[in-house]
Amino acid sequence: MRCNRATPSCSQCVRAGVECAGYRDPKSLTIRNESIEVARKAQLKRQELWESRESRKCRSKSTLISQSSPSVARQLSPPIRDQATCLAQQNYLDKWLWPSVLDLSLADNAAALSSITALGLAVLANTKVGPTLIMAAREEYTVALASTNKALQDLFLSKSDLTLMAVMFLGMFEVVTCTGLNSILQWRKHIEGAVKLLEWRGEEQLRNPRGLHLFRQNYTSPILSQLSLQASDLEDGLSQFSDRLANVNIHLSRLCADMEQGAIPDHRARIGVAMALDMELASWAASMPLSLMYNTISITATNSQKTSTTRGAYGNFYHTYEDLYSSNLWNHWRGTRFIVQEIILQNIDYLNQGGRVHDDHLNSFEYTNVVKHSETILKDLVADICASVPYYLSVTDDLAAADVNRHENKPLAAGYSLLWPLFLVAKCRLSPPDLKKWVILSLEKIGHEIGINQASAMAQLLLHGIGVQTWQADK
Repeated sequence: MRCNRATPSCSQCVRAGVECAGYRDPKSLTIRNESIEVARKAQLKRQELWESRESRKCRSKSTLISQSSPSVARQLSPPIRDQATCLAQQNYLDKWLWPSVLDLSLADNAAALSSITALGLAVLANTKVGPTLIMAAREEYTVALASTNKALQDLFLSKSDLTLMAVMFLGMFEVVTCTGLNSILQWRKHIEGAVKLLEWRGEEQLRNPRGLHLFRQNYTSPILSQLSLQASDLEDGLSQFSDRLANVNIHLSRLCADMEQGAIPDHRARIGVAMALDMELASWAASMPLSLMYNTISITATNSQKTSTTRGAYGNFYHTYEDLYSSNLWNHWRGTRFIVQEIILQNIDYLNQGGRVHDDHLNSFEYTNVVKHSETILKDLVADICASVPYYLSVTDDLAAADVNRHENKPLAAGYSLLWPLFLVAKCRLSPPDLKKWVILSLEKIGHEIGINQASAMAQLLLHGIGVQTWQADK
């Protein structure tokens, strides 16, 4: 079956020069008892890994090997390749996607190894502006695609944590090397593929720390709602807050889909659903423990002039967080609540255009208050997203706070996390021109200094007044 058929797939196998049936669709599988065959494959895999492990090194954790013929990627000196792999690992992998406590061994999976090496080479190419490096990155990406597609054909490897991680890094590669709409579409296919893998892996993935952690990085999709509910029942403590927020996002995604498909044609009904979601989000924020709260640092009048660019905060305060997890959690919440307010305001706009708000004086009074309330919340959300930027980019005016933040190797993951929140700020109906300019400069900084090309592409979209509203109610 070709990749462009109905099944979700990674169509890039064309570049890799391999045949691919696409991501596995659980509904299309015929389940057989293959315990003996799986055990045999696992034994062969362990033997192959044992024979090659001595020749694989990257700071005693990562390795760089390939079965391909000599190429630009293979001609790079080992220090450059080591630097690329360790750059991606330290700036994205260790602190966020796969913390060291989860016992990662890249040497155990060729697809994961190649995907993270390709990502590191791409980041180096963007920050150093090296055409040879980007060619090497794309060649390594092709190797990663071939290895990933091969793993997806294996019943055992297709459920591996490292195979799922490889697919996630292939998507991240498209973000870093983004050159336009086609890259965004390829990124989307990788994300859809990761979601399908999560479905295929089933409940079993939730029973170990690694599988549960990876699931929590991807489970905002509505089709994973049942698994999300099961995940929220498995663990108490801080993780329950991310689970609760993900479930609210699932309901929000359904609302957006229903509006787009015309399943909820009545604007008043849409407003009611959105307001109910807003109450859930307000309750979520009110219940946050102190360990996940942030500190607000005021900027003095003397220093405020120094922070009018991307080298500091926008406004007269900024936030510091305990870690990247808590900052991402809060900005995830802000982005979700932002969309909820836009849905409310947009549907009230439609009612106003049709003159239906004024048909009932009581409704007119209530909607006026709702508009004021939503606009106030939007302003606060925009201000708080902007206040988070210095922490993400390790730029603050308070040197003591900056020293605290510098111990985290977070630029790559942090820059990636800022893209959507900043884009929302720029598209906000209440954002003044100078704030939009600040957002564009911040995105350009992320693109040029951190090496994430999608940030530069988003900055260009904003410069030309182009944006995508996922909460669009009517077309």
